[in-house]
Amino acid sequence: MDQNSTTNPTHESDILLSNIPKTRQVRVWDILVRVTHWAVAAGITANLLFTEEGSELHQYVGYTVVGLVVVRLLWGLVGTRYARFSDFFSYIVSY
Repeated sequence: MDQNSTTNPTHESDILLSNIPKTRQVRVWDILVRVTHWAVAAGITANLLFTEEGSELHQYVGYTVVGLVVVRLLWGLVGTRYARFSDFFSYIVSY
């Protein structure tokens, strides 16, 4: 077996990686945005499907959802860069 017939895995992987197209950066929301989003969705689902309208539990879940929305609104004003509402408009304009 001559030296030309063997392949160098490092060189081959470098070639394969160079053929991968460059991707653009994806902006990911922080953990507070994710948690409030899914907690609001879970609270609304719980109130619609699992609690009796007017019950004490229904009211507590509703107040919790309102509290989560208030937290998210405040975080949209003072939070991290991509969680702020001001970043929404710059994102839309960039397209």
